[in-house]
Amino acid sequence: MIKNIILKLHRILGSLMSLIFVIWFISGFVMIFSGFPHANRSEITNNLQTIDVTDSIKQFPLITYPKAKDIKLYKIGGQSVYSFNTSNGRHIIDSYSYSAVDSITKQAADSVIATIYNKPVRYTETIEIQDQWIPWSHFSDRLPATIYHLDDEDDSRIYISMVTGDIIQETTSYNRWMARVGAIPHWFYFKSLRLKKGLWKDVVIWISAIGVIMCVTGIIIGLVRYTVRRRGRKRAGTPYKKRWYRIHHIVGLVFGLFTFTFVFSGMMSLADVPEWISPVKNKTDYRLEWNGNSIDASEYKLSVSDLINSYNGSNIKKVEWSTVLGEPCYYVYTHNNKYPLIINATNSSGELSVINQEVIDRQLKTVFAEDVKKVEILTESDNYYGRYDGAEYPITKVYMNDENESWLYINNRTAKARYVINKNSRIRRWVYNALHSFDLKVFNKHNWLRITLLIIVSIGGLIISISGVVLSVKYLKRRIKNYRR
Repeated sequence: MIKNIILKLHRILGSLMSLIFVIWFISGFVMIFSGFPHANRSEITNNLQTIDVTDSIKQFPLITYPKAKDIKLYKIGGQSVYSFNTSNGRHIIDSYSYSAVDSITKQAADSVIATIYNKPVRYTETIEIQDQWIPWSHFSDRLPATIYHLDDEDDSRIYISMVTGDIIQETTSYNRWMARVGAIPHWFYFKSLRLKKGLWKDVVIWISAIGVIMCVTGIIIGLVRYTVRRRGRKRAGTPYKKRWYRIHHIVGLVFGLFTFTFVFSGMMSLADVPEWISPVKNKTDYRLEWNGNSIDASEYKLSVSDLINSYNGSNIKKVEWSTVLGEPCYYVYTHNNKYPLIINATNSSGELSVINQEVIDRQLKTVFAEDVKKVEILTESDNYYGRYDGAEYPITKVYMNDENESWLYINNRTAKARYVINKNSRIRRWVYNALHSFDLKVFNKHNWLRITLLIIVSIGGLIISISGVVLSVKYLKRRIKNYRR
């Protein structure tokens, strides 16, 4: 009785889901090699116009905008501007007159394209809402945007925000087509759905949950049929004689568990680990406490104009306001420099901030006092802070003395807290990252092995799914034929 119910449930769900699984495995295979296109932020920064002593720049008016965040100074179309966030959204002001820059001129945007890409433009178009290639809500305050269609062999399209003047997306014909057969169907990144973030999340979770049930019922039926075969004939094998049934059963026994983990981990990429499994009792944001959340204008003794004078000739591309080790500083991005210069702003000397293990340890005692249980220095991934986080080493790993068993990861080069994880999020990392992409420490130095395993199990899952489609068609034909009778 129960076996028949499970079998019928598997057949029904398989008829609904097998084609989706085929799409997921094919698109997942593509995503091993190419994901969704993104603008190369470091290359864009590197190609910004240089800020020098000839530019008219006053200190950022922190008194006027005391709650400003993410303050940046850069140059576009020959004009130096401040870009920053407040509770009212993103703002751009002239760095000398402080007058609002409501929109970037077409001429300024043209100069960005000419400076960075130096390629002819076939035509341009302006968009007021997000399109397929910028489907994220955080770009909404940077619209309208102008799309530059470059006259090159890659059919490049460059998106420039006419609000901030920065490049928000760049795509080529190749990565657009790879996304169409990879990331877009795999993540359900269809524009009309993805822009409705809540609906998109619910759709992915519920479809994945149905897939999980289908996989579980399939594994149960596969094991039961395999067991019956062994008991009946005293040897291992499959009871099925028809080709597609045999393929589905045998390959399902080998790769069914991996198929289940793929769809389950995909669901967990958006779902939260229930608190009844791992409760989160303390909501303290240790990363925010360490990095600081506000900038005090009175503590900036080094003006930005003096900073530029001190480092004139360094090809300054961008300056960011920040804090490091509890003190105000500037992040100065220069040409062909992978890491920014971190300049101490507590005095007018323009010296580099002193960052080493000793000062990090001292600041830990100042900020967290008795909340620190243990400190460890990492030189490689520990399964939680790894290559998919854009990791740089060495890293100071801080074990916090709290109910959530939180760990804080601090970049030793910048002294910025890079990542915080608690027991709940560690579980999520195992059920998503580890299961879905084999993101494990053991593969750190053997990425080829990780990719090989992903390809093998993806092929196995694809065979299960294709055979499932064939069997579903046969099943539906029988049902229709019986209904007509």
